[in-house]
Amino acid sequence: MRAAAAATARAARGAGWLAPGLALVGLIVAYPLVRVVEWSLTDRTTFLDGSFVGLDNYRQLLSDELFWRAFTNNLILLLSVPLSIAIALVVTGVLYRGLRGGRLYELAIFVPFLPAVASIAVVFLYVLSAGGPLNELLRGAGAGALAQPWLTDADVAIWSVLGVVLWKRIGFTVLLLTARMASIDRTLLDAAAVDGAGWWRTYWQVAVPGMRGIIAFAAVLGFIEAFSWTFAYVVILTRGGPDRATYTLEYLLYRLQFDEQLVGLASAVAVFLLVAALAVAAYRVHSARREALL
Repeated sequence: MRAAAAATARAARGAGWLAPGLALVGLIVAYPLVRVVEWSLTDRTTFLDGSFVGLDNYRQLLSDELFWRAFTNNLILLLSVPLSIAIALVVTGVLYRGLRGGRLYELAIFVPFLPAVASIAVVFLYVLSAGGPLNELLRGAGAGALAQPWLTDADVAIWSVLGVVLWKRIGFTVLLLTARMASIDRTLLDAAAVDGAGWWRTYWQVAVPGMRGIIAFAAVLGFIEAFSWTFAYVVILTRGGPDRATYTLEYLLYRLQFDEQLVGLASAVAVFLLVAALAVAAYRVHSARREALL
């Protein structure tokens, strides 16, 4: 009896310590999410009015060509995930093998990740302009045929945005992989070298499998970024143009909310983004548990 009473008292004290934190999480996370889901089921045009319309907002989105164009553009930006990981794996292998001035190269690779997205976008707004450095470099190298109106051509603009996202993301991915490489048992690499394996074979068959966890982590972050952190790129580089060719779900949400005052539809887009992020997070948690059991 005394033991049970003591356990109950400890649980009560623990709940007391947790209560403020849980209340704060509920206030700044759970409550807004519940409200967004609620608003997505209404025809609100402001935050104060609106009536219940069920799933009409979702039906309208799924039949809207612009929604699917925005979704397709998000999938294009999602290509930055495998591309950044593939490039980062190669760069990490080169740096870890040993390179004169390697620390300087590491710094140069990581620096693009440091500035704010808005700062990077402003720089590339100039670099990718019709008379900007990139086109001038192509013309100077005798490849003027490759010069493009990178941000004003509907067929090219979203790929230009992808290039900027990729350029910024590689440095962070290299940092993650380099940190993981530092914790890999060096004797495994030395043993493979003694057996006659070359560096790159050793790297791909010994080191890379040991980085699966951090690669998965980088992939999850990249997915969330491709769907939820690209607004600044789009609004500064293209403002969704030309002819709405670079709309993403984030930018569509912004236009529905602040330009067209369609709170219900904007909330439905937000719920779609939330579900996508939760699905990826849930898959990663499931994969991590399965790997732990192996």
